[in-house]
Amino acid sequence: TAAATGLCLLSVPTALIWPSAPAEVPLRYWPAAAVERRAPAPYDVDQMEAAVRANVAPEGVILTDGAVMPVRIRDRRFVLVWSPQALFLFDGDPSNDAEGLRRLGVRAVICSELKNTLNGAFLRQFPFFSGELPRWRQAYVSRAGDVLWIAPNPSDEPVGSSARPR
Repeated sequence: TAAATGLCLLSVPTALIWPSAPAEVPLRYWPAAAVERRAPAPYDVDQMEAAVRANVAPEGVILTDGAVMPVRIRDRRFVLVWSPQALFLFDGDPSNDAEGLRRLGVRAVICSELKNTLNGAFLRQFPFFSGELPRWRQAYVSRAGDVLWIAPNPSDEPVGSSARPR
């Protein structure tokens, strides 16, 4: 309990000096960014849901890094990026990505912006998020920066650039 209390006490001053989007802010501007608080952009859930329904077939699985859409759209199947089912995306071997996506039936990805977020900085370390995903079609970008990506070859099974022919 002492360790937990210590972490809580440490988090208060850290929250005061850490900018809200550290990847966007050069280190020398962190003190000013800590004082300036921007309201987060509203998440336009209705528009994202409409984009999903218009662009992803009901049987298509959606890979996501967030929890909003799986709760909102209950008649679709979602796989969380952080789940054990998607572990193959983080093994560093891009040849596993296409097969894993095909096996899951992934037709789309809803992911936070990959450029200016800590989450994006982490995901970009892996081949699917830095190489393959940017080649997918962006069907919708929310005001909050979440992107709905649609897999190439929508009439086929999910494929990636490293997919093997059957």
